[in-house]
Amino acid sequence: MFYIITDTHFGHESLKTSGLRPKDFEERIINNWLSSVASDDTIIHLGDIGITNDENTLRQIRSLTGRKILLRGNHDKNSSEYYMNLGIDFCCDEMVLTVAGIKILFSHRPRYNHSYDINIHGHHHSIYYPNVNKLFLPVALEVMGYAPIPIDKIFEKKLIGLVTRYYQLGKIPTPMEIKSFGKEPLLVLRDIDAFGERIGNHHANLRFNRTFFELYSQTKDFDNFILRSKCLQTKKDFIHSRISLTQFKIDMENIKKSCSMYSKSQIKSN
Repeated sequence: MFYIITDTHFGHESLKTSGLRPKDFEERIINNWLSSVASDDTIIHLGDIGITNDENTLRQIRSLTGRKILLRGNHDKNSSEYYMNLGIDFCCDEMVLTVAGIKILFSHRPRYNHSYDINIHGHHHSIYYPNVNKLFLPVALEVMGYAPIPIDKIFEKKLIGLVTRYYQLGKIPTPMEIKSFGKEPLLVLRDIDAFGERIGNHHANLRFNRTFFELYSQTKDFDNFILRSKCLQTKKDFIHSRISLTQFKIDMENIKKSCSMYSKSQIKSN
């Protein structure tokens, strides 16, 4: 059997001190994992295994059951060999799996312009999803029980219903429908409708800015290595609200112009 999990964030102490996760969230994940996943099962980890490079913290992955596929997240910055030495069987950035005739794109961040039936992703730590004419199934441990999600017959039935209603009737899945794919948590720390109030305006803004940048980074304008390299600081400043959305757009236009001028100069020199 296949399972899905994401954003385990082992060693991320600030999630506990800020109240975004319970103090025993790592124990909950491990206990749920060991009680669900057999040694011959496969678990797809949608990224952000940990927030630390402390191998003593990350080495506990080796003791977890099942064959493990890691789809690298924004915090998984080490080499594939590094994670495979810690017990991961295979690393990649994205993968596609067909379940009940449905083509699923698995990724850490949502891929807004995907061409599959549905994109199952993590990253946002909530079941918030953007309505941009594509179908998504966000996975968030915080509201889905800190447990792996089995891709079983129940999962397939719910998935078929989700996809059919979306493509035939145009119905966007509700947060409750998305949440139903996960294990019901014993204690829900935050209600999804009160997300911004619960975690504060800074985190709500950070989530919005991340989403906007992810949308922008998937446009044709961003399909340029030099542009991506030059915008790293601008990206950080925008995501952490050090510059406004308006200033971000101005800065990116200036960077695009400088990249265009650089490309023209290279053509002339050749």
